[in-house]
Amino acid sequence: EESNPLLSLTEETLKNIEAIKKELDQASSDLKALESLGLDTSVMREHLNWGYKARDVVLKQFGNKG
Repeated sequence: EESNPLLSLTEETLKNIEAIKKELDQASSDLKALESLGLDTSVMREHLNWGYKARDVVLKQFGNKG
């Protein structure tokens, strides 16, 4: 039995979520640069990883099926 999600994402929202992925990827690259300087980025990395996971969960749960 398949249930309908609480909400579904609009095309505009899906585009914004794709833009968020690009921002997360850029932040990841920036963190790698800071890490190469020996800086501790563990807290920022945790936040970044949460951002990736949150994006994936939203897309999986509320994104277009099909």
